[in-house]
Amino acid sequence: MKSELYELTDTEIEEFDNLFDGNISEEEYYILKAKIQLDEVLQHKYLLYKMLRHEIEQDGLANKVLKGRLRVLDKSINKRKHFILFSSLFAIGMLVFALLLFFNGFNRGNEIYQQYKDSETGLSIKMNRGETVNLNSAMVNVAHGKFELAIQEFGKVNQNDTTTFYIGYCYEKLNNDLLAISQYEKLSNSKSKLIHDKSVFRLSLLYLKTGDKRAKQMLQTIINDSSNLYHKAAIEMVSSLGK
Repeated sequence: MKSELYELTDTEIEEFDNLFDGNISEEEYYILKAKIQLDEVLQHKYLLYKMLRHEIEQDGLANKVLKGRLRVLDKSINKRKHFILFSSLFAIGMLVFALLLFFNGFNRGNEIYQQYKDSETGLSIKMNRGETVNLNSAMVNVAHGKFELAIQEFGKVNQNDTTTFYIGYCYEKLNNDLLAISQYEKLSNSKSKLIHDKSVFRLSLLYLKTGDKRAKQMLQTIINDSSNLYHKAAIEMVSSLGK
């Protein structure tokens, strides 16, 4: 037990150095301080270290062996610091490269969205006579770009796949992509092939715009269906993504 009190290992000297010089993070500081407080032997060792360190700094008459070890450790620490710095810079470089790839893909997707977003979206709507007024008002608002009012009017009539599509389209024009996507996703299994094709296509566009990885999969679904209204457009879009 007594011999352990006076035998400082290289690791302990390094830890005490970092603690004494303040070369550690706040989290590491509290961890090391707690470690010393909970270990009686380590407490004695840290006290011994501070005494020796004090002697070294005061008059240079400290233990030469310890002083030599401190120098060797200092060189070792500097080497590790350089390695850590290089590793950090390399990691940052890789991160920047990955981000550039991501945003390049994201921007490309948005470009394609802008190119195809105005594809024909019209659908005929059949409603009961009593709903004609609200329906006509909704469609007039869509035509005049008053999409918020149109959504309110569509909400006053009986809901079906067609009104759901138009509500999604209004949200899309308002740049509320998440709500638009939620509406279109409801129609991905629509019994009406016309509504299904339109909804899946607009989903593909919004997935591209928002950087959703499902975009290519959705476009491939369209490509696999030669009867899809947007079969040709999907092929062009996938080709553009590959450039």
